[in-house]
Amino acid sequence: MRFTIDKIIFTLAGIFLFTAATAQQHGKVKYLKKDNYGSVYVTKDTSIREYNWLSVVSFNKEVTSAYTTNYNVVLKDTLVLTKHFSINEKLLLNWTPLYIYNDNYYVYSPSDWMAHFNYLVNDSAIIEYKTDGPDAMILLDYQELSSSEFLFKILSYDKVVSELRIKIIDPAKQITLWIFKSKNYKNNMLIVNGDRVKEYPMVKCDCNGQKCLLEFEFDKINEEMISKKGW
Repeated sequence: MRFTIDKIIFTLAGIFLFTAATAQQHGKVKYLKKDNYGSVYVTKDTSIREYNWLSVVSFNKEVTSAYTTNYNVVLKDTLVLTKHFSINEKLLLNWTPLYIYNDNYYVYSPSDWMAHFNYLVNDSAIIEYKTDGPDAMILLDYQELSSSEFLFKILSYDKVVSELRIKIIDPAKQITLWIFKSKNYKNNMLIVNGDRVKEYPMVKCDCNGQKCLLEFEFDKINEEMISKKGW
């Protein structure tokens, strides 16, 4: 009888602790979407591993070799010569995407980490650092339009020449607007210093260890938003 009572007490205690832990965990997040397949939620728990994944860029021998190969592929069958520019030190950082949803800034933990990327700027290229290896965008030209606005002419992996305009929109928080423009393509992105990702809440797309069918849709950084915010 005594054993049975102790067992009941132990079981109830376990249930209480589990419930408390679950409640505590849920108290740290705000759900944006939740269904039978998974959830999308906002968390400010900077101890989770995904925050480190957002900002860490490491070059070992294998990664460096892949980058060198990609760099040479971009230049192959062209008359482009490698140029070295005196790039403003404000740009020589590890850059990570930043997103807007309901007028608030967020970093993003995607369901498929193949979708994540970082940018590194050096004196001859802009490196797009991705899960499957780094790509090089060769610098053809560079201009400082002002102390906060910079213009690049770049040659990408698919041999397309593009214009990249980088504008510092918040010097204190190191938030920048990147506008890629080519003959048939235009893309606007917010990019922040990768060392500062933990200053922002994270939107995490979680489908229980599987890839979600769709990633979360943030507000589109279009001309109307840019004009409205005075960027």
